[in-house]
Amino acid sequence: MNNFFKTVDGKYKWEERAVVTQYSVSSSGIAKMEEIRAFAATHPGAEVLAKYNTNTTELLSIEERTYERGRDKNIDELEWKQGTLSENVSNPQTKISYFL
Repeated sequence: MNNFFKTVDGKYKWEERAVVTQYSVSSSGIAKMEEIRAFAATHPGAEVLAKYNTNTTELLSIEERTYERGRDKNIDELEWKQGTLSENVSNPQTKISYFL
C-alpha cells in the first residue's frame, strides 16, 4: 500500500481553495442589504445570523462552500483575500438576493 501511495504522490493535488460563505437575503430583508453586507464584512456568519434573524423573522441564511481556483468564473473574478465581498446578485424567480 505504501508503494502505491508513493507512485501517485503529487498527482492528485488541489489548486488553491477558498471556503466561501454565501449570504442569501430574503425579499423582506432587501432593504437592509447594505447594512447586512457591512456587518458581514467584519463579523462571522453566526453573529450575522444572530443579529438579523429573530424567532419570528428570518431575513437571511448562510451556506459555506469550498471553491477551487479555476473552477468557477464568478469566484475567480474576486480578489482571493479573506473579507472580500462579491457584488449583490438578485434572482427574480426566487426573490432572493445573495452575496459571497
